[in-house]
Amino acid sequence: MEKKESLLQKSNPLRPDLRWEFVLVQGAAAVAIGLYALLAEESARRNIVFLIGVFLLVNGLGIAIGGIRRAASDDPMSQFRLVRAGIGIATGVLVVINRFSSFMEVNSARVVAGIGLAGIGLVSLIGIITLIDRSEARLVSAGASLLLILWGAASIYQAIQDTNSSRLIGWAALIIGAALIALGLMRRQRAMEPAPVA
Repeated sequence: MEKKESLLQKSNPLRPDLRWEFVLVQGAAAVAIGLYALLAEESARRNIVFLIGVFLLVNGLGIAIGGIRRAASDDPMSQFRLVRAGIGIATGVLVVINRFSSFMEVNSARVVAGIGLAGIGLVSLIGIITLIDRSEARLVSAGASLLLILWGAASIYQAIQDTNSSRLIGWAALIIGAALIALGLMRRQRAMEPAPVA
């Protein structure tokens, strides 16, 4: 049974087979987004929500396409992936369209994006917990799902508090980016070590 990977799985920086250079680039991109959110708050306020919407939309489409390709397989996680895809596509489309037509205020768009992030994280976590005995449950997958839930909760919290600040997202992106850069450098160091002689 051949398993096709979604765009999110292919770019997962914690995958052991991913090259260190790619992890380092992801970390640098996260740091850049964090700095943008912290240093250009007014500009970043709407753009960060739009970027989250694009993430939700692209992720949902990638999962849906992967689900269609795997339709005949006996993948026990497929039903959870399709629900996750639906949540990502629906919330992503709303946030992306809002960027161009402004039918919602920024805080309303943050709530929609937060619901999308928390929703895809929650559905994934439920799938991982439900199928723990039938599939390879991975701590990293559960951790990624929890991070999505927390990111969604932070987005909703910011909207409820009516804060226009992008500081929370900026600091989170900086922390995640620094962790990815450290992971990339650790992988680089491991890749440079000579292979043990048997």
